[in-house]
Amino acid sequence: MTNVIEVEKLNLIFSPNTSREFHALKNITMSIKEGEFCILKGVSGSGKSTLLSVMGALLKPTSGKLEVFSNPVSKMPDFHASTFRREHLGFIFQNFNLFDEFTVLENVQTALIPTGTSVSHMKTRALELLSMVNLKDKKDTFARNLSGGEKQRCAIARALINNPKLILADEPTANLDKKNSENVIEILTKLNQQGTTILVATHDEIFEQMVPNLNVIHIKEGTLL
Repeated sequence: MTNVIEVEKLNLIFSPNTSREFHALKNITMSIKEGEFCILKGVSGSGKSTLLSVMGALLKPTSGKLEVFSNPVSKMPDFHASTFRREHLGFIFQNFNLFDEFTVLENVQTALIPTGTSVSHMKTRALELLSMVNLKDKKDTFARNLSGGEKQRCAIARALINNPKLILADEPTANLDKKNSENVIEILTKLNQQGTTILVATHDEIFEQMVPNLNVIHIKEGTLL
């Protein structure tokens, strides 16, 4: 089985050579295989969300090697990193990051706009995904009028619009109650069973209770344990 993510001696230092210098990630070496369901587990401030952002080409490491799908993400210029994210990755954020003034359908479609995809194909694909997350009946509802669980399911549908082989989720259950957390994990587990690699930054014990064959990677103070 091939490695989707390879990390070697990766470091990230904020405000280097100043009085505010902070070592957020320290000498990280790890790999994630194709088809795995992994969680980066640690308390708030442990560096798990920062590491997830580096793997998703949202932050650049100070030093070290990072390859995602054999692409040297750590060395990519910003323009290429943006294209890489759009073509290969799906992101799910703790705070949903939806456009309140857009409908559910419009929010899901937005991720395809930069690709030049036809409007008809965007709509067809978005409706297909909304059906998958049981949200099709809310397609014309403004995002601001959704419940927390509905917003997260909308965010999942949006993350899947480009058919990514890797999904990166940052605390996707943090703002949800137990039932909605279970719904989100069930969706992610189904995607994983279909071959999608899943990496979640979380401190929520529910993942370990629900996900079979889960790979748990512990992180503390920017260091893997």
